Amino acid sequence: MKALLLPLSFYLALMVEFTTQSAWAACPANYSTNQTQTGSCTVTGNVTQGNIISDPTLTVNGTMTINGDLIINDHIVVNGDLIVNGNIIVNTGTLTVNSTGSVTMTGTFYNGATIVLIPTTGWLTNDGDVAVGGDFYNNPLGSVAGNGTMSVTGTYYENGTNLMSGDSDCADGCCGTGCSSPLPVEWLYTKVEKGDGRSVEVKWATASEVNNEGFTIEKSCDNTQTFKEIGTVKGNGNTESISNYSFVDLAGGANVYFRITQTDFDGTQSISPVMHHLGNPEPGTTLATVYPNPFKGHVSLDSEHSSFDSISLTSSDGQVVFQTANQTSSVVEDYLNMHLENNRSGVYFLHMKSSGSQQTIRLMKN
Repeated sequence: MKALLLPLSFYLALMVEFTTQSAWAACPANYSTNQTQTGSCTVTGNVTQGNIISDPTLTVNGTMTINGDLIINDHIVVNGDLIVNGNIIVNTGTLTVNSTGSVTMTGTFYNGATIVLIPTTGWLTNDGDVAVGGDFYNNPLGSVAGNGTMSVTGTYYENGTNLMSGDSDCADGCCGTGCSSPLPVEWLYTKVEKGDGRSVEVKWATASEVNNEGFTIEKSCDNTQTFKEIGTVKGNGNTESISNYSFVDLAGGANVYFRITQTDFDGTQSISPVMHHLGNPEPGTTLATVYPNPFKGHVSLDSEHSSFDSISLTSSDGQVVFQTANQTSSVVEDYLNMHLENNRSGVYFLHMKSSGSQQTIRLMKN
């Protein structure tokens, strides 16, 4: 019997299909047992890893994107790329970034969290690269170690133990072994404001710039799944003075996201924290009240709504402190106190949406 010979195009098509399918994999559905992630996958919503009882480990070997907060109670080992479009909270757990791994996040990193006045122990061992878009809190029971590099766009708060090799001073925005080169731009703030009519104004400022060719403003209308370029602004090249910038998005809209990609003359790029614009609240809409306001310590949230469709807290400079969805009012109150307790004094904005209505509350922490 003669072997059946098929045209070469058939085998090429099979190879393409196999390659395409093997490049993507489902994210783990259960984070309370040992799990290994390969390929590329995306999770929409918050992820809580571990249950403190069975001591499981999540191993990331591919590219895993989480569009929400990541809460670590046990162990995560990163050999590939972990991208978190939200906050990372390390409770009684460990985050290990090996030499081939990287962690990129847009929110605030709490290493060793303090939840409801109960301190917890957090370990970050970084032999790769960690990029924090917001602030980094190395809380009293937190420890940082490793031979890698960590960059912090916001403020580094050192209350725990820092054993990073090389430059262990993270207060200047970078620590570890790869911080000999100056940062291309030193961000002072990034924020969005309501403009005229439907428009939205994106504002940012830099404290210094090195070989900065310019900025590309990008917008997402699908909860940070994809960003598209909407404009560019020329940079100031080399300067040690404060530079203020702005860009008006005439299309605007509600519940949209913005970020800024900065490009050097040699093509090297860096990305700003993600900014969220919910839109103006409807007149007369009251979803909740928060008291006392101004406050120093614990706050209470009073609402007739049992749950909220979405809720976020931003600082006055546009930094996203936390954002979450489909939570009860009691959980929202716990989130508020957990994050506000660890953040500095100043003005914050609580954005809420429920049953088609939305509200923004201005909070003042003394």
